Amino acid sequence: MESGQQKTRRRRIQPLTQRYTQNTTVTAILIATVTFAAAFTMPGGFSSNEGPDEGLPILARKAAFKVFLISDTIAMATSLAVSFLRIFAGWEDIDFLLHYRASTRTLLWCAFAAMSVAFGTAMFTVVAPGNLWLAILICLLRCALPLLTDILGRWPLHMLRLRLGRTLRPDLLQQV
Repeated sequence: MESGQQKTRRRRIQPLTQRYTQNTTVTAILIATVTFAAAFTMPGGFSSNEGPDEGLPILARKAAFKVFLISDTIAMATSLAVSFLRIFAGWEDIDFLLHYRASTRTLLWCAFAAMSVAFGTAMFTVVAPGNLWLAILICLLRCALPLLTDILGRWPLHMLRLRLGRTLRPDLLQQV
């Protein structure tokens, strides 16, 4: 039998979880769409010369291109996993919903980071032969974006820890 407090928690958490689920689903689908398109519009294009390389990516032997393929695949797989997990988000078990939020947050973060790396390495692969310093700068800036986003997203928490020091109780900051 469910207590009154549990019913109240469920009523409070359901609208928040629904909004979170909608936002993560849209984000995951956008990442999956972008990474799918990137996989078929290869950086550098495809070889049209007749022979054994016909139809293959021109830059297939470059290390940065291989990193692009791996990171693009990771971004697509993790974003599709979030989309698939959306099917189960309708369950009303609070423990499952909290686990769902934590799992999808981690998977989306991984998709975002991998998509950033894929973009940076794709730009590096295409730009490096003509302008190496610019290619390195673009790659570093783009690959650093997930880290900068994380720092900015946690900035209020860092400032709170700085102000309160040892008196801060992290258990009070846990999301319900």
